Amino acid sequence: MENNKGNYIAFIDLLGISDLAHSDHDEYNNSLDILKKVVEGYSFPEQGEAKAYLFSDCAYIETKKFETIVGFLSDIRHKLLRQGIFYKGGIARGILEGKKIKTTNIEGYYFGPGVIRVYDAHNQLKGIGINIIDTDNISKDLKNKYLIKSCYLQ
Repeated sequence: MENNKGNYIAFIDLLGISDLAHSDHDEYNNSLDILKKVVEGYSFPEQGEAKAYLFSDCAYIETKKFETIVGFLSDIRHKLLRQGIFYKGGIARGILEGKKIKTTNIEGYYFGPGVIRVYDAHNQLKGIGINIIDTDNISKDLKNKYLIKSCYLQ
């Protein structure tokens, strides 16, 4: 079901990290540190325009503008690729509704139902890249600029 309300949410998940956790503990930690530095180091065009939640080898990003989220994903993709790190992800419309939890024994976040749609979009993608759903409100120019219909690499 298409959701044309809310912000744009992206979910990214680093590929191959669980294998590294079993085979190369140092490289596993290094990959997570690189993801953290890349996400933290990104400067969104407007202060407060987007919010990112980073956990383990994944991240959720939420913003009002499609161009902002695609710019972010493109920038971090280039920086991660230079380090030999790949990700797959999804973009969907919705609201994360991130709420911080901090008690004596628990620290973290929980999210509203918007996370399910974007996680499912990510999960449907078999390979490297971003699966974008909810494209009805995106202009034709932006679709032509950012959306790849098919790709074959040999």
